Amino acid sequence: MNWERCPLIWMIIVGTVATACCQKIKWSANYEMSSIFNKNEIIQVTRDGFYVLEQYKDANYYYQRKVSFYDWNFNKKEGANTIDFSYHGTKGSPPQGISIEEKPYVWGVVNDENKPMKYLWLNGIDTGTLDLNKATYFIDSVGYEELINPKEPFRSCRSLDQSKILFYGEQPHRKRATANLGALLVDVEMKQVWKKEISLPQKAGIFTTDDVVDAVVSDAGDAYLLCKLYKGKDKKEEKKIGTRFVYSVVYMGKQGSPKAIDTLKVLSPKDSAIVVSAKLSVDPSTGKVICIGTYKLPRKKAGLFSLNLNSNFSEQPVVIDYPSEILEMEAKIPRKIKKRKHLSLKNYKIKSVFEQSKAGRILVAEQHYVNAYWDKSEGRQELHELNNLLIAKVIGDQVEWATVLPKRQKAGGEGYTNVPEKLYSFYACERGGYLHLLYNELKENLDVIDEFQLKKGYYNKPKNCHLVHCKINLKTGTLESKKSILGLKEDGIAIYPKATKLLEDGNLLLLGEKPAYNLKEPAYIRFGHWTWE
Repeated sequence: MNWERCPLIWMIIVGTVATACCQKIKWSANYEMSSIFNKNEIIQVTRDGFYVLEQYKDANYYYQRKVSFYDWNFNKKEGANTIDFSYHGTKGSPPQGISIEEKPYVWGVVNDENKPMKYLWLNGIDTGTLDLNKATYFIDSVGYEELINPKEPFRSCRSLDQSKILFYGEQPHRKRATANLGALLVDVEMKQVWKKEISLPQKAGIFTTDDVVDAVVSDAGDAYLLCKLYKGKDKKEEKKIGTRFVYSVVYMGKQGSPKAIDTLKVLSPKDSAIVVSAKLSVDPSTGKVICIGTYKLPRKKAGLFSLNLNSNFSEQPVVIDYPSEILEMEAKIPRKIKKRKHLSLKNYKIKSVFEQSKAGRILVAEQHYVNAYWDKSEGRQELHELNNLLIAKVIGDQVEWATVLPKRQKAGGEGYTNVPEKLYSFYACERGGYLHLLYNELKENLDVIDEFQLKKGYYNKPKNCHLVHCKINLKTGTLESKKSILGLKEDGIAIYPKATKLLEDGNLLLLGEKPAYNLKEPAYIRFGHWTWE
């Protein structure tokens, strides 16, 4: 490749690439994980510290759950006992954490053992004992009797002003019926604002909460949910043979009936277009909700689209072409490399959207290619290839600038039926006129100039990964620095990029682990408090 004729890649290469010591990151001690199945969720961050919901399997492989508190010196305080999330003989799904008016809560769904009912409940955490308060909020209940019992009934999201909470998920439905999607909007006092339900054109037994890939709530109380719908009878079989799902946007609000729109149809007259990814976003200055995504056409160039969802689904989407520099880079990829479809523009999937008010929006897309195959002994397997990051500033229907960050990540396959998403992909946040990105990368890749000489890091066992910090100027798109912050071998820490929390003071709370590579070695969780320069 002629690098002098690829300005965006060359701009990345000449950016600062260095190894920096981590004196500005304050690390906790190693806290031993109760088992290799441990899951940690940061519920609430305060001036004094933060609350963590821990879920793990004990020696008998039963799930146990407890809440711990860590101050900013990383002194750990635990409750006296593991928390029992049952209520009067009921059993429920794993609880989730939520922060309401600077107080930690947990919420979830319980099944009544005595009658066919499900209850949506919420409990506050006693900050003194780290146990649940005795008062339980029952937010909603669902009866199902002879109806199909949903497996993952609810998830939640918040409005921008944090005044409203949306709970959503699959509702019970009869066999051979279409899937039902329900949503409930409440205020911070858990008072119901509205409750809606809509039947989706999908075969029974296929639709799950995992098929709701994004959801937003406007400050006015209007909710939009982005769903993927399969048209066949067997979703697993469709995934196995590579059949595409269809993206649909669902509107639910206080006024009017719920509505749904097929995003494939809005790309007309591009009838053969396939929507590769989509994301919902709310403009904080206008309250406008948009659906923005990527699409591809057979044997033609790929592109972006943007759809205004506040227009009663009456407008056509704006089709946005990639800038010429990006298309030129794609055209100059060596022929042998082009055969690797996961490096194509057609596999960019939008992962993050940052609204810039009147200055447009920043998109972060990742080349995410999934190779699904069938293993005789392990069953269905997914091998995830996560490569370059595309960062672009979009104003109206034009891309003002775009930057590509080369990386190579791989995870899943080889018996890993549950892909370890914690260790791959990236985290992005805005601060001081810059976009900051954190991701794990192989040490061997840090000084590689030729993008196509990068080695793939296998993040099932990230022994050689480094935490990389990239800093991009939001006005020009220039990559101003790219630094290795720490390495797993040197510091014994592997960071979970997606679990990073941006604090109110602009600093970061990091969550990671000191991994164990066999069942005989203990694994540890670690926290980091990163104070920016």
